[in-house]
Amino acid sequence: MNTAVLEHPPCTVRPAQPEDIPVLCLLKWQFAVGEEATFVVRASPADWMRDMLGPEPRLSALVAEAHGAVIGMAIITTRYCAGWVGPLFAIDDLFVVPAHRGHGVGKALLTGAVRQAFERGATFIELTVREDNHAAIRLYRQVGFERVPGITLMLGGDAFAALACHRPAEEVADAEPGIIAAGGHGLG
Repeated sequence: MNTAVLEHPPCTVRPAQPEDIPVLCLLKWQFAVGEEATFVVRASPADWMRDMLGPEPRLSALVAEAHGAVIGMAIITTRYCAGWVGPLFAIDDLFVVPAHRGHGVGKALLTGAVRQAFERGATFIELTVREDNHAAIRLYRQVGFERVPGITLMLGGDAFAALACHRPAEEVADAEPGIIAAGGHGLG
């Protein structure tokens, strides 16, 4: 296992501050566009503020800066698992602006995320990556991440609403717009 640490990172990695939230929103959008998953971007800057800096934070973020500009981010979330004692952390998003890729920024962000988890008592950190993201997989393996057996499945959209509402997916898809998303849940 190669556990190389950057001696001279190409950027500064620091915890995100409230003034970074607009750029975090933009980077999250760019990440989602690249993943063809813009449907997952729903949080407003106020949501980021609450979830990152509120009384019950759900995530933390690191930003990479070079020459005064934010060029990357790592979003770290806390996970809970019945039967596990101690904190569990996951890197939910790791994104580097395309013009800065291949220069060690991603490795610097990973190092910062792992350090943060270690300092908070974690014994490991996890992440999920698309199978076709070969550059990211190379980076993760280079720093020591290992593939674990299993399959990640996701249920979303009409199928999610249909199962939650005990209704056929076609019926949920034909529901009045906003009924399910606006909190009505279509449970009538």
